[in-house]
Amino acid sequence: MSLLEIAGLGVAFGDHCALDGVALTLAAGEILGIVGASGSGKSTLALAAVDLLPEGAVREGTIRFDGRALDALGERGRDALRGAEIGLIFQDPAAALDPLWTIGAQVAEAIRVHRRCSRREARDRAAETLARCGLDPAEAPPSRYPHQLSGGQRQRVGIAIAIANRPRLLIADEPATALDAVTQANILALLRGLVAEDGMALLLISHDLALVAGIADSIAVMRDGRIIETGPTAALLADPATGYARDLVSAAAARDTVPAAGKTEEREPLLEVEHLSFAYPARRRRFHADAPMLAVADVGFAIARGEIVGLVGASGSGKSSLIRLILALARPQAGEVRIGDASLTFAKGRVLRRRRRRVQGVFQHPRASFDPRFRVHAIVTEPLALLDRDEARAGRVDRALERVGLSAALAERYPHQLSGGERQRVAIARAIVLEPALVVLDEATSALDPISRAGIFALIERLSREQGIAFLIATHDLAMLRGFADRLLVMEAGRIVEQGETGRLLGNPRHPHTTALIAATPELRP
Repeated sequence: MSLLEIAGLGVAFGDHCALDGVALTLAAGEILGIVGASGSGKSTLALAAVDLLPEGAVREGTIRFDGRALDALGERGRDALRGAEIGLIFQDPAAALDPLWTIGAQVAEAIRVHRRCSRREARDRAAETLARCGLDPAEAPPSRYPHQLSGGQRQRVGIAIAIANRPRLLIADEPATALDAVTQANILALLRGLVAEDGMALLLISHDLALVAGIADSIAVMRDGRIIETGPTAALLADPATGYARDLVSAAAARDTVPAAGKTEEREPLLEVEHLSFAYPARRRRFHADAPMLAVADVGFAIARGEIVGLVGASGSGKSSLIRLILALARPQAGEVRIGDASLTFAKGRVLRRRRRRVQGVFQHPRASFDPRFRVHAIVTEPLALLDRDEARAGRVDRALERVGLSAALAERYPHQLSGGERQRVAIARAIVLEPALVVLDEATSALDPISRAGIFALIERLSREQGIAFLIATHDLAMLRGFADRLLVMEAGRIVEQGETGRLLGNPRHPHTTALIAATPELRP
């Protein structure tokens, strides 16, 4: 008997049809992967399956869990299912977590809502679940708040909340998007273990075909709100029946066969980072204070004009903290960041505003960096306020939107009306609208499907080659950078432990952490 049955599912937001006639079944102990391009309806399917669609959505069709129709249960009955028998991992953990609660309290709350236990028991079980999801209590204790964690660590908190009650069905919407290769492998092993040990069913939604192929029993391919192809994983990958599925398989494979970049010519230095150190302040308690958390420790490197540099490391290694220092969004305790001959670290007021025009950022969770009241066109227009009055503005926004592949129709939408991948492209458009000298990207392609990601890579390479824009790309995905980045910086525990030309570093790593990252990336194994 199927645990989850969906038949004739349709969802519309006004005139926009997000899902059209979706049908699928999922049995206990089975893993079904849902893959497709950004905007194909994957996340809408996840929300519809647990009746969490936003206000204004119109739904039709039937959804049954263990033979029971969700509509017949009533709101109280659906609340009893969600979090207890059905777990949901959301795509954007920054938006899903409460910023005012510690991560331990949030996991404990999920337990106490559905289980009779004392506060102490819930707290102990929460700590155990967080550790099980790869959050070392020494580095990220349950007493931390979401803003004190890296993107990958927040992702793991979301996973811990979803699995805290050992649900019978887990719906995972991009559960490993922001995780490094080592942690990603651990999380997938954890999910596989829950399926094997508890007979849990797993609906795994991702744009990453390689990730899904490594764990799913069967795959369903989505396009424009419809499931256009489904079948056993091995059979579908070996012989896709539709042209679109063939494109997805080809795009995923192409990432592993790109030749090394090999740019060797001397170029003028652009960004210089010298002896940079930064620690988050200690949290004061009643009788003592925690030790300050060192996030960046004596970091130094340089980036030349037109160069593409990859910054890699495990979740929590300090990549996002370093990016904030480079963008002058935080001030270091020691060291300096210079763009050209001008200091970003010590600039203030108008001087800092003028210099910031040369360095723009794309953040890991774009939805959190957008004003929800602004349409896409207005969001991309915002940075133009940094231009002087006599500088040309006409056509800049339209050019930026066109470069990242956004249509005029999308430009009139609000952020919540976009898919995760579409929001990423809006963030990139906002960063390049000023035509800066350096763009810093923090996991900027993590939510993109292989086809869209290939388009973004081509865009970055073109901007680097034709306009001399330099790029610093922080990511956990080493395979993505092979053949794309000129150089790599490897970060661990706040330090740059190794750096060098991409081909050399991947072919002959010298630091144990680099070796571990390569070993955990299937595409890079010999």
